[in-house]
Amino acid sequence: MVREMSKRLNQNIIEEGIKKESIFSEVVLLDSVSSTQDYLFENADGLRDRAVVIAENQLSGYGRMGRAWDSSYGKGLYMSVLFKGRIKSEGLTMLGSLSLCSFLSAEYGLDFKMRWPNDVIYKDKKIAGVLANMSDGVIALGFGVNINQKHSELPDVGSSIFLLRGEEIDRDVFIFNFLNQLQKDLKSWEVDSFKYLRKLWSEFALFKGKDITAITRSGIIKGVVEDITEDYGLIIRTDMGYKTVLNFKELIKIR
Repeated sequence: MVREMSKRLNQNIIEEGIKKESIFSEVVLLDSVSSTQDYLFENADGLRDRAVVIAENQLSGYGRMGRAWDSSYGKGLYMSVLFKGRIKSEGLTMLGSLSLCSFLSAEYGLDFKMRWPNDVIYKDKKIAGVLANMSDGVIALGFGVNINQKHSELPDVGSSIFLLRGEEIDRDVFIFNFLNQLQKDLKSWEVDSFKYLRKLWSEFALFKGKDITAITRSGIIKGVVEDITEDYGLIIRTDMGYKTVLNFKELIKIR
């Protein structure tokens, strides 16, 4: 029997869909919060390592550099995962973005790409943003994914899975399937570290082998992206012929 599509998420369905050997300790489903990142930091002491917090709506969702993230009620995925161990937030941001690219590409048969350092795009439209923040020794890995939004609910640069597919997506199924993919990628990353992340980057990176212009805190860099470093920066061969590294924290905008 096909379950009738519900506009509200169902915690039981999400929990039942997550693999029994899951690394995720608990799922917390909320109605409306300022942001799932803020909720994790405010409640970290009472949450277990690798708790997953999901909200129907964010009143003040944000991405990199504090840019606002629109969070239409009951339409997208607004989720954060808590990490209490020693993990580099830059590596988690990239891994989360690449894991999401891998999941979306396999699930929907479309060529999704990761726009370094944290965006997931299809062609020239942004589908999702991923960001890891650290506070008081814990890290929150946040995901904002446009799932069932219509044109009127998105900025001009954005799109959604609904708009790409032409049909509503069951968010409960989307969430537990993605969490299973994320679990797989986190386990592989913990074993093979940079080697595994670089493999995913080589497959899903938008900028690999491409000319880019990056606006940074110290100036403008132009050149061709050749690789990534073990600190998750971009290795760029500049127009002058020498190599330079663009670090995550230095970036303001890249195209």
